[in-house]
Amino acid sequence: MARPSKLLDEEVVLLAQKGLKELGKSGAVARKLQIIISARKHGISKACEFYSITKHSLIKWIKNLKKESLQALQVQTGRGRKFLLNEEQEQEIKKWIEANANITINHLRLMILENMNITLSSSTVHRLLQRLRFSYITPRPRHYKQNEKLKDEFKKKSSN
Repeated sequence: MARPSKLLDEEVVLLAQKGLKELGKSGAVARKLQIIISARKHGISKACEFYSITKHSLIKWIKNLKKESLQALQVQTGRGRKFLLNEEQEQEIKKWIEANANITINHLRLMILENMNITLSSSTVHRLLQRLRFSYITPRPRHYKQNEKLKDEFKKKSSN
């Protein structure tokens, strides 16, 4: 049995259990609360080993829960990768798309590279289109042997 931690007292465990009842068993905060509760039963080292987290993270969660509340365990904003384009550049790209609705992703990539000197992948440009509320529509494929005259004649005959 592990030595009981001075940091993990009954008050913190009760806060964690109360918060877990409110939140349910899903979500990042609920997972953190479950880890705190199991750290009280089995020790900080074993809980960290079992859940594959660092001791530093667990101790930080315990201190945040003790000093503040459940909101301190929420994932903070500002995390993750930042956009490569700023707001002005996105608005300029939006104007390009509105001016030419048939622009392709690769052509848009080249325009961004030429005008803004920023290299973006095709998937990044596609996500940019979605963020700007545009949809990327591809035409239906046409067979290379398709004859337009025969198709038009067929349409005229079949519409009768």
